[in-house]
Amino acid sequence: MKNLLIYFLLTLLIFTSCDPMRNSKVRIKPDKKRLQLGEETTIRWKIKAEGIKSVRIEGVDREFSAIDEFVVKPDTTMRLTLIVKTDKGTAKKACKIYVDKPSISSFTLTKNRRNRYLDSIPIEVSWFVQNATRVEIKGIVDSLKNFGSHTFVLPFPDTLKLFAYNDFGVVASKELFVPIIVNEKISFPKNIYEGELCKIVWKYKQVKKIVIPELGKEIKSSGSMDLMPKKDVDFTLLVHHKNGNIDTVPVFIPFFPAQIAKINSTQTLMKGQNGVFSWKVYGGDSVLINGIKHPNIGYRIFKPKCDTTFNVKVYFDGKIRDDQTTKTSVIMRRSLITGSKNISELKPRERIDFEIFNIDYSQFPKEIKLYVLVVDTLGNYIEGIGGLSQKMQNQYFSALYETYGGKRKKLPFKIEEFTQVENSYDISLTMDYSGSMSCNIAPLENAVKMFVENKDNSDAISICQFDDKLNLGNSLIRSKKIIKLGLDNNMFNKMGGGTALYAGADYGISSLAKAKNKRVQILLTDGQENSSIEYIGQYAVNALQYVLKARKMDATVHIVGIGSGVNSLLLSQIAKLTGGNFHHLSKSNDILKLFQEFPIILRRYYVITYKPPHGEGEHKIAMYYNNRQNYAAQTQTLYHIGDDIKINQMEFEEPTYWNQSLDSLTQIFNVSPTPSVSNNVTTPSVSNNVTTPAKNNSTPQLKPIAPPQAVAHFDFNDAVLLDVYKQKLDTIAKYINKNPDIYVLIMGHTDKVGNANYCMELSKKRAGSVRDYLVSLGIETERIKIRGFGKTAPIWIIEDKPFKAHENRRIEMLLLK
Repeated sequence: MKNLLIYFLLTLLIFTSCDPMRNSKVRIKPDKKRLQLGEETTIRWKIKAEGIKSVRIEGVDREFSAIDEFVVKPDTTMRLTLIVKTDKGTAKKACKIYVDKPSISSFTLTKNRRNRYLDSIPIEVSWFVQNATRVEIKGIVDSLKNFGSHTFVLPFPDTLKLFAYNDFGVVASKELFVPIIVNEKISFPKNIYEGELCKIVWKYKQVKKIVIPELGKEIKSSGSMDLMPKKDVDFTLLVHHKNGNIDTVPVFIPFFPAQIAKINSTQTLMKGQNGVFSWKVYGGDSVLINGIKHPNIGYRIFKPKCDTTFNVKVYFDGKIRDDQTTKTSVIMRRSLITGSKNISELKPRERIDFEIFNIDYSQFPKEIKLYVLVVDTLGNYIEGIGGLSQKMQNQYFSALYETYGGKRKKLPFKIEEFTQVENSYDISLTMDYSGSMSCNIAPLENAVKMFVENKDNSDAISICQFDDKLNLGNSLIRSKKIIKLGLDNNMFNKMGGGTALYAGADYGISSLAKAKNKRVQILLTDGQENSSIEYIGQYAVNALQYVLKARKMDATVHIVGIGSGVNSLLLSQIAKLTGGNFHHLSKSNDILKLFQEFPIILRRYYVITYKPPHGEGEHKIAMYYNNRQNYAAQTQTLYHIGDDIKINQMEFEEPTYWNQSLDSLTQIFNVSPTPSVSNNVTTPSVSNNVTTPAKNNSTPQLKPIAPPQAVAHFDFNDAVLLDVYKQKLDTIAKYINKNPDIYVLIMGHTDKVGNANYCMELSKKRAGSVRDYLVSLGIETERIKIRGFGKTAPIWIIEDKPFKAHENRRIEMLLLK
């Protein structure tokens, strides 16, 4: 410790002996240490030292005396260093001067709930300023505190300028654009039809006058006019504002003859089932439906006993301007099978019905096998025809015709009867669990349990469910006990979303991939496709993709449609193209009866074998039979050889709200003829039957990849995209981003509540919110177009339940390639 103390004292002695100013005293002090920008201050110092040789300020090219001062006007905070030289060396002394510059940390517009700023409603701006002695918003208020807020009315969109000054003329500024919505407008219809009243309404503010040059007159700043034109309305408003600006506002309303915008009726109905007929007419002075006068827009519910035709005529000034017809076909379905009876037990002239329910074309062109049911009116499967003489068999199965390539040919055939076939089947039960199925779920689940109980021990069953999500209840299992255990443990998920019909059907078919026996799918649905697009690139998103998948797997598809919401023609075609059958049920209680029938018809049937005409494409079959009342009764079906299947035209060319009301899809997007890069991503193929007029021969035609899909739903009277739908849009956006030749048409809809114009604007806002989200995910704006349809194209014409209104408040997306 003693040595350490000595070392310290010696070090201190050496240090002080080296300090040239150890016996000197320097005082340096500014008049003000903190300045405003533009302000000056004086630095003063006093030096007491021996042998002073020079006094300098670092960076200043002059010398100073020991007692002196120096005036500075710094632009930024600075450090002033005094350098003193004496006989014994050089010393430095420094002081720091701080400079404050006016700055604006924030200048913002306070957001309101809807982020809409109107010319009649006060707005609020807030700010935070530093180092200023005066703050103003130019032209609004000239004396403000350094922070705060101010409320005022702004009559027009404007850029506000905030200035912050100090006492020396230094200023900082910041601009803020305020998107004021000026409550001035002119509104008129987009077009006018013969016989309609055309109303033009305008309202302007801060104007000197408004002139219509074509009419040679001046009009008031606000008002309206009613016209009954016979040609296009075409004139201009010259709006002279008080600030000197003159706006030219063109008014052009194209004129069209009175016409029918749309007529729709349920295409197919079971006898006793309700259908809906709706119509919409533009213009005219009277509308006659089947000779009875009706309003221009309306609908009616009907229950036809036979095929029904609706004829709509539009008249103006006593002359027919348009005339269209639509038809509803009534299906007279055979009785569902509940038992069996021998042909010998039938009473005289007791009617029987024949139906081709399955086609085996696997041995084409060597042979075709038709699987046929024979059923009486009480639901008994009729046995014993195969045991009759050849003459009697030919009286029941009287003739077989096949039409191919425009030629119809009568063909010889062989009849066989099978009553206890020991085939083994691997069966996928694929079931629609969308929201509209809610009243059908209980009978469906009971039917499934009964189907499992009655299945043959050699059959395996998989169970799949879908709404807009896909769920595998169980993979292929043969054990009744294990399947029933899953059912008893509430394997059925209560889903309730949209209808991913094609993706769900594909998902069900895929569960048969490892099947070792004959593959059969029983697909049950009550609706039409609206949600498969989320699975694009993974599962089918259109009918063609699903049919090709089933045919590739050699799977027979039997489709069960419930109610009037299904597209019976399309589903029937899908079933036939896979060798199966379509069953249209009018009520949910029939599900149980049908599922009782399936185990019977899998092992009891008649087989008609014949040699077909050779050639790819569609082959139509007509089999004539004796129903004991009419020798000319017939059952028809078809099969298709090859993959060039024309089924997509039933999805994309059938009249619908979107393909009737839109212009050429190609022209909407103004598609460039330059080929796009594929990035090696394969997109689903689409039938060439979907045609859209091209601008010229070098411009490619855009075609739908899938039917319009519901990708989002909205709360009542709201256009905010809910987070629950963003995950689905994220998935779709990834696919679109990988495929630069894909274009997106977004179509907005509302429920049926509210003014038509308001609903139209709301539907556009909903479409815009989805577009904005897709753009935020990296999709180019020019690849997206939006269209609003308001309440003109509801899924449910009658909104008697909350889920129907919810499903109507939707965004539908159409992907085009």
